[in-house]
Amino acid sequence: MLVDRLRELEEAGLIHREAAPPPVATTLFSLTERGRELEPVLQELSRWGVPLLREPGGSDTFRTHWLDMPARALTDHRPDQPAIALQLHADGNEDLVIEVKDG
Repeated sequence: MLVDRLRELEEAGLIHREAAPPPVATTLFSLTERGRELEPVLQELSRWGVPLLREPGGSDTFRTHWLDMPARALTDHRPDQPAIALQLHADGNEDLVIEVKDG
């Protein structure tokens, strides 16, 4: 299913696929300019969904990187303010570091 979705996103011009340079044997995906144009829409969806967030429970899973987009959407930072860094840690997850600078 993921392969099909990635193919559809590539055909729609939202992502670009490239082979990673050796010694990494994998495929890298990145957003195209058109894909990056979706960021304001995703930020608004994130802002809309914040009231629905709840504590994980039972068989729920959580990954710190899931907070990347909501954190960006909710961080209001002017260019004249000093840089800030947020580090999020959840047991069993990689830390997520968000740096905000230059607006």
